[in-house]
Amino acid sequence: MSHTKRRGDEIELYFQYRAHQYGLTTASPYGDRRPYDFIVESPTATLYKIQVKLVDGEHNNLGLSQYKPGDFDFLFVLRDSIFYVIPYIEVEGKSSIRISEKLRERYAERWELII
Repeated sequence: MSHTKRRGDEIELYFQYRAHQYGLTTASPYGDRRPYDFIVESPTATLYKIQVKLVDGEHNNLGLSQYKPGDFDFLFVLRDSIFYVIPYIEVEGKSSIRISEKLRERYAERWELII
């Protein structure tokens, strides 16, 4: 298993752990052919498609060129041990996004957006 794949698995496990702390139920599709990593069920039984990504401390840009409307509802970006809960509308039509100070202020640990 490549280092990149292993790191991705670790980030997804961490996401599941954190989601569980908020009372969310997670399920992952079989294989890796879906444009999202998890289906998350909120306490109100709402289902969300979640894409989880890592941005290391040295980079602020995240490539998104392969995604289209309906692929996911929220993008969870882990950077410096903080999850940024970004609605799809923020990234729609963009081939990449910069994890800017404004974006960090607006979406840092905003788990309530899916609760």
